[in-house]
Amino acid sequence: MPDFMRLLPRETCAQIIQDVVGGRPERDADYFGSVPAAACLVNRHWNMIFTPLLYSRYEFKGNWKLVKSPWCFLRTLVLRPDLAAYITHLTLTTNGIVDAEYGEDPEQYYEELFKDNHDWYLQAMYQAGFVSTHFPTRALTRAATELLRCELNSNYQKPLTALILAHCPNLKRLRYHACDLDPFLDTILAYATGDPRIQHGHRPFALAFQKLESLYLGSRCQLSSSGRIVPGRSIQIGECRPYQRLPQLKELVLLETKFAENFSSMRHSPNNIQQLTLGFTKHPAQLDLMLSLSPKLTQLSLFLLGKHPREGVSFHRELWGMLDKLKDNLEYLDIYQGKFHYTSDTTDFFPDDDDLSFCPKLPQFKKLRQLNITPLLLNGHRCKHAPGKRLSSHLPPNLESLGLYGQDAAWIAHFLPALDRELEGVAVAGAARSLKSIVVDDERGPNGLGMCLPYFRMRDAAASHAIRFHSFARGVLLYGGADTPFGMSTYSRLPVGAFALDYALCHVWDVIPHGMEVHNFKGRLC
Repeated sequence: MPDFMRLLPRETCAQIIQDVVGGRPERDADYFGSVPAAACLVNRHWNMIFTPLLYSRYEFKGNWKLVKSPWCFLRTLVLRPDLAAYITHLTLTTNGIVDAEYGEDPEQYYEELFKDNHDWYLQAMYQAGFVSTHFPTRALTRAATELLRCELNSNYQKPLTALILAHCPNLKRLRYHACDLDPFLDTILAYATGDPRIQHGHRPFALAFQKLESLYLGSRCQLSSSGRIVPGRSIQIGECRPYQRLPQLKELVLLETKFAENFSSMRHSPNNIQQLTLGFTKHPAQLDLMLSLSPKLTQLSLFLLGKHPREGVSFHRELWGMLDKLKDNLEYLDIYQGKFHYTSDTTDFFPDDDDLSFCPKLPQFKKLRQLNITPLLLNGHRCKHAPGKRLSSHLPPNLESLGLYGQDAAWIAHFLPALDRELEGVAVAGAARSLKSIVVDDERGPNGLGMCLPYFRMRDAAASHAIRFHSFARGVLLYGGADTPFGMSTYSRLPVGAFALDYALCHVWDVIPHGMEVHNFKGRLC
């Protein structure tokens, strides 16, 4: 059969390939198509085209019943390094983890898999550098062997996924659910970042993560000894997990995270991160240092809990001081803070103290194009501007898109009595600048209780000035990274398919300024 694709223009050929496989698997961050393996067998030319696409990405979502898949994948990586070189995207999460049902015996299944693959398993350990690290050699090898041979708890995935990561030298994008304690991941990270604690001796054949540009991390669910699913613990960033040191890393997403106690005392140097998303499980005491180490940052998303009084006005003031160092580069800022606990004394969170008075320095953020924030953070504390103009006085000069989170509207109204006028003033002031879109969260909180933001005057003012207005934030704003595709699947522990993403996030593109790409959404606002 003649190879008609050789006769076509290159652009036409590329479009045909995209239509066949449903996208560009080697480039697309969210790819839901599939590459037909049979296409690699048509002829030599087709094999050269489709083999790199077929092996460009792999995903495993934690279902112990399907664990044969990562074993086979790892075997291919170890025995066929030419194919391993094609891998650019990996997804290794626990979104698909399932309970062990009555009568099922995962341990026997694991043991059989280990026996079937034992011949090349030690080769994989040697190539990954596990035979000589700053960990005791025999202890690490023995621990991996025991976990892989027979272990009901899903910790067996720790050495398995670490070996996979160690054998993908050209990996560019990784979505990963990590365990809080994982010496195997710590080992390959130590090699990748040049940890001085590593002893001289055998080193891995190739360092992992040297070409990694995007890293998405969440905590790993596990199976208990009874076969039930239990949530994982917060992941840490610190001496054993220095993700920010990876040489080519430009995008870092850490959900359900906290800074290790030794973070401030470890050795540091500026990183190359441009897009940073942090979802915290406790007060982010080391955030200032992290931001100081990221001088190239252009996009920042923060998910804060708001559960403790120290996350009130004192933290707000500290936060704006931290962000001040980013004022010359930041183009996108998304800060979501959860609903404060109800208290009869609001001074627990927002002391009635003029010494804490401050206004956000957002007018100095001249490159900021999109801002998603809570009104309390935008207001500052005991602002000295005239009533009705407090929020509008804090707007960045070149802002194109504004999103306001409002699940704590009762708190907001307490500190901004004329909140409806304040919101109206934002629309009027924005129209005199470059504001093109406003999104207001009209949720009333859990179970539909509470009050929503009084946005009617703002909506009318936006309409009169031809500013687009959305009054439903879900599906439009990204809630500090929690409502991104990875965030939704991590927090819900459910896989998120193409249809669900299209439905749930159908308007995100509409409020991102044209020319910007945020969390893999290309902006359409112009």
